[in-house]
Amino acid sequence: MQRVRFYFSIFLFSLIIFPGNVFAKEKNSYYIGAYGGWLKYQSTRMEYYDYQDPAIVGQRFYEFGAGYRLGAFAGKRINRYFRVELEYSYMRGKEEYMIDSFEGEVDIENPHQVGRQISHAALLNAYLDLDFPALRKFTNFIPYVGIGFGGMHIDYKGRDSEHLYTGIFALRSDEWKIAGQLAGGVNYDLPAIEKAGIEYGDLTLGINYKYLRMISEKLETVPVNPREVESDQYKLKRKPVASHFVGLSLAYNF
Repeated sequence: MQRVRFYFSIFLFSLIIFPGNVFAKEKNSYYIGAYGGWLKYQSTRMEYYDYQDPAIVGQRFYEFGAGYRLGAFAGKRINRYFRVELEYSYMRGKEEYMIDSFEGEVDIENPHQVGRQISHAALLNAYLDLDFPALRKFTNFIPYVGIGFGGMHIDYKGRDSEHLYTGIFALRSDEWKIAGQLAGGVNYDLPAIEKAGIEYGDLTLGINYKYLRMISEKLETVPVNPREVESDQYKLKRKPVASHFVGLSLAYNF
């Protein structure tokens, strides 16, 4: 078994260091592009604790509606199957309402919540293109999967529920967090456009899915008291921020 692993490692290393000639004829090494589409922040939650007996007595749920994500990227194809990429993205979503749920009590929904959440992410991605020569004989649609790692800035502004002892205070989060991303989709090499001097394979259209999640355990949300600068006594800890994205991308290969 160890010998099989050794030869498999050598095989993967050779693919990266010595890319095949077939790939060089079909694809250029570098590419840049942009993307955009629909974004949905996952619901996040905060837990209420009984300070006399450290146990969870209730939860608050932050519910988000549809938003959008825009991004740009630049990458290098290592060989036919592997590529690495730097990516920047801007995300924006609207908070639709908040729900406070306590054990043994009726859930309290705040439909007047008018929060918004903005995120910036800078990621280093690695992709595996399933660009098999046998598949190219039948289609130019190439599936891919990928993983990314980097930083994510979260800027959240909202309002507290009316029934809480804190009153209607503004809620605020403004933090950088470590983030990870899973991605997948299908790329398609567009035909040549002779009048524009674009050859076959210069432009790639993609259908993309991305799941981005902060790796840090919790996000700090601070109620801002208008009579004070901040109410440190009532700081909240929200569970990790994550989002789903579906959209289109266009890349130029050079």
